[in-house]
Amino acid sequence: MSVVPPANLTELINRREAADKPALEALATELWPRLERLAALQLHGRSGLTLQASDLAQDAWIALMHDFPGRFNNREHFYALAARIVRNIVVDYLRRRSAEKRGSGLPFEKLEQIEHEAAAPLNDTVDWIAVDAALTELSKHHEAAAQVVELKFFAGLTNEQIAEAMDLSRATVVRHYRYARAWLIDHFGVEPVGDG
Repeated sequence: MSVVPPANLTELINRREAADKPALEALATELWPRLERLAALQLHGRSGLTLQASDLAQDAWIALMHDFPGRFNNREHFYALAARIVRNIVVDYLRRRSAEKRGSGLPFEKLEQIEHEAAAPLNDTVDWIAVDAALTELSKHHEAAAQVVELKFFAGLTNEQIAEAMDLSRATVVRHYRYARAWLIDHFGVEPVGDG
Protein backbone atom coordinates (compact mmCIF):
# COMPACT_ATOMS: atom_id res chain seq x y z
CA MET A 1 0.00 0.00 0.00
CA SER A 2 1.28 3.42 -0.95
CA VAL A 3 2.03 5.70 1.97
CA VAL A 4 2.54 8.81 -0.15
CA PRO A 5 -0.20 9.80 -2.62
CA PRO A 6 1.16 9.50 -6.21
CA ALA A 7 0.68 13.22 -6.92
CA ASN A 8 2.76 14.15 -3.87
CA LEU A 9 5.56 11.64 -4.43
CA THR A 10 7.31 13.60 -7.19
CA GLU A 11 6.95 16.80 -5.19
CA LEU A 12 8.40 15.11 -2.11
CA ILE A 13 11.31 13.67 -4.11
CA ASN A 14 12.04 17.11 -5.53
CA ARG A 15 12.09 18.83 -2.14
CA ARG A 16 13.99 16.02 -0.44
CA GLU A 17 16.79 18.27 0.77
CA ALA A 18 14.42 20.55 2.67
CA ALA A 19 11.97 17.85 3.83
CA ASP A 20 11.42 17.19 7.51
CA LYS A 21 12.13 13.82 9.09
CA PRO A 22 8.55 12.43 8.84
CA ALA A 23 8.39 13.38 5.15
CA LEU A 24 11.73 11.70 4.45
CA GLU A 25 10.61 8.60 6.32
CA ALA A 26 7.44 8.49 4.22
CA LEU A 27 9.53 8.89 1.08
CA ALA A 28 11.87 6.09 2.15
CA THR A 29 8.91 3.86 3.00
CA GLU A 30 7.53 4.41 -0.51
CA LEU A 31 10.73 4.20 -2.55
CA TRP A 32 12.93 1.73 -0.69
CA PRO A 33 10.95 -1.42 -1.62
CA ARG A 34 10.99 -0.37 -5.27
CA LEU A 35 14.75 0.18 -5.23
CA GLU A 36 15.25 -3.20 -3.54
CA ARG A 37 13.10 -4.90 -6.21
CA LEU A 38 15.08 -3.16 -8.96
CA ALA A 39 18.36 -4.23 -7.33
CA ALA A 40 17.16 -7.80 -6.80
CA LEU A 41 16.05 -7.98 -10.43
CA GLN A 42 19.54 -7.05 -11.58
CA LEU A 43 21.29 -9.49 -9.27
CA HIS A 44 18.92 -12.40 -9.95
CA GLY A 45 20.78 -15.25 -11.63
CA ARG A 46 24.21 -13.83 -10.90
CA SER A 47 26.09 -16.43 -8.92
CA GLY A 48 29.36 -15.73 -7.22
CA LEU A 49 28.73 -12.07 -6.46
CA THR A 50 29.24 -10.70 -2.99
CA LEU A 51 27.07 -7.71 -3.89
CA GLN A 52 23.69 -7.98 -2.16
CA ALA A 53 20.43 -6.43 -3.34
CA SER A 54 20.11 -4.42 -0.12
CA ASP A 55 23.62 -2.98 -0.59
CA LEU A 56 22.89 -2.14 -4.21
CA ALA A 57 19.60 -0.49 -3.23
CA GLN A 58 21.35 1.49 -0.50
CA ASP A 59 24.04 2.74 -2.90
CA ALA A 60 21.33 3.69 -5.40
CA TRP A 61 19.34 5.47 -2.65
CA ILE A 62 22.38 7.49 -1.60
CA ALA A 63 23.14 8.46 -5.19
CA LEU A 64 19.54 9.43 -5.91
CA MET A 65 18.96 11.35 -2.70
CA HIS A 66 22.32 13.03 -2.24
CA ASP A 67 24.45 12.88 -5.37
CA PHE A 68 21.79 13.93 -7.87
CA PRO A 69 21.01 17.60 -7.22
CA GLY A 70 18.45 17.96 -10.01
CA ARG A 71 14.69 17.82 -10.07
CA PHE A 72 12.63 14.96 -11.41
CA ASN A 73 9.82 15.54 -13.90
CA ASN A 74 7.78 12.66 -12.51
CA ARG A 75 8.15 9.31 -10.76
CA GLU A 76 9.01 7.61 -14.04
CA HIS A 77 11.93 10.00 -14.51
CA PHE A 78 13.09 9.08 -11.00
CA TYR A 79 12.89 5.34 -11.76
CA ALA A 80 14.62 5.76 -15.13
CA LEU A 81 17.52 7.47 -13.36
CA ALA A 82 17.45 4.75 -10.68
CA ALA A 83 17.83 2.10 -13.40
CA ARG A 84 20.85 3.94 -14.83
CA ILE A 85 22.42 4.33 -11.39
CA VAL A 86 21.90 0.63 -10.59
CA ARG A 87 23.49 -0.28 -13.93
CA ASN A 88 26.48 1.95 -13.19
CA ILE A 89 26.92 0.55 -9.68
CA VAL A 90 26.87 -3.05 -10.93
CA VAL A 91 29.28 -2.31 -13.78
CA ASP A 92 31.63 -0.43 -11.44
CA TYR A 93 31.47 -3.34 -9.00
CA LEU A 94 32.36 -5.80 -11.78
CA ARG A 95 35.20 -3.59 -12.97
CA ARG A 96 36.62 -3.40 -9.46
CA ARG A 97 36.30 -7.13 -9.12
CA SER A 98 38.19 -7.53 -12.41
CA ALA A 99 36.23 -10.60 -13.31
CA GLU A 100 38.26 -12.95 -15.48
CA LYS A 101 35.29 -15.00 -16.56
CA ARG A 102 33.27 -13.20 -19.17
CA GLY A 103 30.35 -14.26 -21.31
CA SER A 104 30.63 -14.69 -25.04
CA GLY A 105 28.47 -13.88 -28.00
CA LEU A 106 25.55 -11.53 -27.94
CA PRO A 107 24.78 -10.42 -24.37
CA PHE A 108 21.08 -10.09 -25.15
CA GLU A 109 20.33 -13.66 -26.20
CA LYS A 110 16.70 -13.19 -27.18
CA LEU A 111 16.57 -9.71 -28.64
CA GLU A 112 13.89 -10.68 -31.14
CA GLN A 113 11.66 -12.48 -28.65
CA ILE A 114 11.45 -9.68 -26.10
CA GLU A 115 10.54 -6.82 -28.40
CA HIS A 116 7.05 -6.58 -26.92
CA GLU A 117 7.70 -7.62 -23.32
CA ALA A 118 10.00 -6.90 -20.42
CA ALA A 119 13.39 -8.59 -20.50
CA ALA A 120 14.48 -11.21 -18.03
CA PRO A 121 17.31 -10.09 -15.75
CA LEU A 122 20.81 -10.35 -17.15
CA ASN A 123 22.67 -13.34 -15.75
CA ASP A 124 26.17 -14.84 -15.57
CA THR A 125 26.28 -15.48 -19.31
CA VAL A 126 26.33 -11.73 -19.87
CA ASP A 127 29.48 -9.65 -20.03
CA TRP A 128 28.02 -6.63 -18.22
CA ILE A 129 31.07 -4.50 -18.93
CA ALA A 130 30.66 -5.14 -22.68
CA VAL A 131 26.96 -4.33 -22.37
CA ASP A 132 27.75 -1.07 -20.60
CA ALA A 133 30.34 -0.14 -23.23
CA ALA A 134 27.92 -1.00 -26.05
CA LEU A 135 25.11 1.07 -24.52
CA THR A 136 27.46 3.98 -23.97
CA GLU A 137 28.49 3.80 -27.63
CA LEU A 138 24.89 3.39 -28.81
CA SER A 139 23.86 6.46 -26.80
CA LYS A 140 26.32 8.53 -28.87
CA HIS A 141 24.40 7.55 -32.00
CA HIS A 142 20.85 7.29 -30.67
CA GLU A 143 20.39 8.22 -27.03
CA ALA A 144 16.69 7.33 -26.90
CA ALA A 145 17.31 3.85 -28.31
CA ALA A 146 20.01 3.23 -25.71
CA GLN A 147 17.67 4.39 -22.95
CA VAL A 148 14.93 2.03 -24.16
CA VAL A 149 17.35 -0.92 -23.92
CA GLU A 150 18.54 0.27 -20.53
CA LEU A 151 15.00 0.50 -19.17
CA LYS A 152 14.03 -2.85 -20.69
CA PHE A 153 17.05 -4.78 -19.45
CA PHE A 154 18.18 -2.93 -16.34
CA ALA A 155 14.83 -1.80 -14.95
CA GLY A 156 12.72 -4.65 -16.31
CA LEU A 157 10.11 -2.28 -17.71
CA THR A 158 7.57 -3.18 -20.38
CA ASN A 159 7.17 -1.10 -23.54
CA GLU A 160 4.15 0.63 -22.01
CA GLN A 161 6.11 1.56 -18.88
CA ILE A 162 9.05 2.74 -20.97
CA ALA A 163 6.71 4.87 -23.07
CA GLU A 164 5.36 6.49 -19.91
CA ALA A 165 8.83 7.01 -18.42
CA MET A 166 10.19 8.57 -21.61
CA ASP A 167 6.99 10.41 -22.54
CA LEU A 168 6.83 8.62 -25.90
CA SER A 169 4.23 6.55 -27.71
CA ARG A 170 4.46 2.78 -27.42
CA ALA A 171 5.07 2.60 -31.20
CA THR A 172 8.05 4.95 -30.88
CA VAL A 173 9.47 2.79 -28.06
CA VAL A 174 9.19 -0.28 -30.31
CA ARG A 175 10.91 1.58 -33.18
CA HIS A 176 13.73 2.69 -30.86
CA TYR A 177 14.10 -0.87 -29.59
CA ARG A 178 14.25 -2.27 -33.13
CA TYR A 179 16.96 0.24 -34.02
CA ALA A 180 18.90 -0.62 -30.85
CA ARG A 181 18.50 -4.35 -31.49
CA ALA A 182 19.88 -4.03 -35.02
CA TRP A 183 22.71 -1.80 -33.83
CA LEU A 184 23.66 -4.19 -31.00
CA ILE A 185 23.58 -7.22 -33.29
CA ASP A 186 25.89 -5.39 -35.68
CA HIS A 187 28.08 -4.13 -32.82
CA PHE A 188 28.57 -7.60 -31.35
CA GLY A 189 28.97 -9.18 -34.78
CA VAL A 190 26.33 -11.81 -34.19
CA GLU A 191 23.89 -13.14 -36.74
CA PRO A 192 20.27 -12.47 -35.78
CA VAL A 193 18.27 -15.54 -34.75
CA GLY A 194 15.30 -14.62 -36.92
CA ASP A 195 12.59 -12.04 -37.35
CA GLY A 196 10.91 -13.01 -34.08
